[in-house]
Amino acid sequence: MRTKLQYLERVRDSRKRLRDAAAAAAAMANERHRISVERLQRAHRALDARKRGAADELMAASSATAIWLLDAELAQLKHRVAVAAREATAAEVEASRATRKLIEAERDLRATDKHIDRLRSAIDRRAAKAEQIAVDDLSARRARRSA
Repeated sequence: MRTKLQYLERVRDSRKRLRDAAAAAAAMANERHRISVERLQRAHRALDARKRGAADELMAASSATAIWLLDAELAQLKHRVAVAAREATAAEVEASRATRKLIEAERDLRATDKHIDRLRSAIDRRAAKAEQIAVDDLSARRARRSA
């Protein structure tokens, strides 16, 4: 029974380390997601700012080259927004996956803790029962001696 308890305590320690590693991975994934969302917002702001200024430049454009350059710049900003959106989506998926792993690791740790508690209770009950039997035997011997 004691060896089983020692084994379960080692399992619990391992699961604590796994939970801690999962928590660190989840924190890193959430931070990457936050950074990618900020990058997406900056790309959107840059595109919106350029679009606001583009109307005046189109009116002032004196050649087709100026219009093409403006179009290329807007296309590049749109591409930057699309890339940032893909990165944000991928980071969100990674963050949710890491969070699920963390929840699973916490659940495993709680299950191990419950199992250890049940085993310790069983050990304590057996010890109490053995002690009660010893006390009863001692009392019975004393009663026989005095009688």
